[in-house]
Amino acid sequence: MIGFILLSAMVAVGNAQTAPIVLWESGAPNAVGKEPQDIPTITPFLAPKEIATGAAVLVLPGGGYSHLSEVKEGSDVAKWLNSLGVTAFVLKYRLGMRYHQPNQLLDAARAMRTVRARAKDWGVDPNRIAILGFSAGGHLVAAISTNYKKRLYPAVDAADKESCRPDFAVALYPGHLAVPERGFALNPDIRVTRQTPPTNTTSPLWSRMSVGLLPCSL
Repeated sequence: MIGFILLSAMVAVGNAQTAPIVLWESGAPNAVGKEPQDIPTITPFLAPKEIATGAAVLVLPGGGYSHLSEVKEGSDVAKWLNSLGVTAFVLKYRLGMRYHQPNQLLDAARAMRTVRARAKDWGVDPNRIAILGFSAGGHLVAAISTNYKKRLYPAVDAADKESCRPDFAVALYPGHLAVPERGFALNPDIRVTRQTPPTNTTSPLWSRMSVGLLPCSL
């Protein structure tokens, strides 16, 4: 049923996809090569002007940090958001075995800053930029929502003066919120505070992290 709804939405709005944008023109921090897998990008999917709301969502596909579900949890989701008048940006972040955290978090932070810095170019309100992720992408949503104040990499241009804090977050079946080696204790790298963005999630672990601190919907 969900697939039918997404397909109907894509047919209704057409393909608003534009060319991928390289996040670091001179090479990503900690890059080990210059192959496609070493180059994080965002692909814009612009909402039709006649229904555009000015809102935007950065979409983070899942895949266990070993691959990216770029269609089902990427372009299909972006086109569905377009049908709602929401512009979307699909992040291609770096993957294992070549890359491990915090490199994916760096990619997400740079992507959020890039969208905010160029919001006017895309008809987006810089104060209405959300983030949505699945599985490993859901973990990245939680990570950036709780670590946005940290300077994760050296600034390279004006975009890096922008905040990478999402205005709203959606984490769908996020992984890595607990640490198996510590008896499934909550991940100490993800600390929810009152400044963490309002979040919708399918994870009861996030609810435990955010009790009494911020709005959270399951």
